[in-house]
Amino acid sequence: MTDYSIYLTTAATAAGALVASVATYMQSRLTRLRVGTLTTRIEQISRSSLGAVICDYVDIGTLQTLAAQYSVELNPEEIKQTSSGKRVRGVEFGAHGAKASTNHEEQQGMEFLYRVPSDPHRLTERVIDSINRVEDMRTDLARLPQIGVSEISELVKSKATITTDELIDNLIAVAKREQFESAGSRSEFVLIDALWQVSEVDGGINTRLSLAELSTDSDQLTMPGTVSLHLDIPQGNTASAQELVTAQGRQRLRVDAQIRATVFGNAAYFDNRTSALVLTPIAVFNRVGHVRIKN
Repeated sequence: MTDYSIYLTTAATAAGALVASVATYMQSRLTRLRVGTLTTRIEQISRSSLGAVICDYVDIGTLQTLAAQYSVELNPEEIKQTSSGKRVRGVEFGAHGAKASTNHEEQQGMEFLYRVPSDPHRLTERVIDSINRVEDMRTDLARLPQIGVSEISELVKSKATITTDELIDNLIAVAKREQFESAGSRSEFVLIDALWQVSEVDGGINTRLSLAELSTDSDQLTMPGTVSLHLDIPQGNTASAQELVTAQGRQRLRVDAQIRATVFGNAAYFDNRTSALVLTPIAVFNRVGHVRIKN
């Protein structure tokens, strides 16, 4: 029996009045719960369509390493004017006959010096684009799983022993736990645009961003309390954090704040004890500017 079957049997028992026919119906919905192994390829991120990347936190050393490994496109960062000359020997003719002469010819040119972008905001965007061109990146970790919410609500809305909200919350937690565990075992690159809760951990040494809600294009749901996804970054007032947390980050990453941000990093591990997926952040950013509507 699968973990889902065990859970649904337990849910049916808790509801009391859910009979075998209801359990059979719910079992038919299991395929809609299996979202843990799905990945989606994101469209190439473009500043012209989504606004400018402004980082709250950025690990510039890791970005530069990834830029080399994933062949980030280089731009001419500096242009130098060059000149070269050469000596040309010849013969001059005059009233007193021919005599040898030496002339100088000078050639002008331009020299282009190509470098990886040193600006961390531009480099973040370039690295994400380059990785996305060659491999899949997890973008679904903050998405609500499709579990047939309306059908389950209809089945249990009149049962006093379990509420619809409780059942839905538990079903979503089961689906996300499976998804997070899968991501943690693969150490995948992740890109998560979501709402985050900011808090302090480790006695104030680190700032923690915890996924605050799951969403679809039209619906949002508070993150279930029995499963979590989070990342820790150095506190902004420590010496090491000064090189990692930007001026914008020191304003936005305030304890107890909820911020909208995109996290780029990798899945470090899944903690079975706390049912938490822990991320290693590479960059935390938001996009500033107007969205351009493409014709």
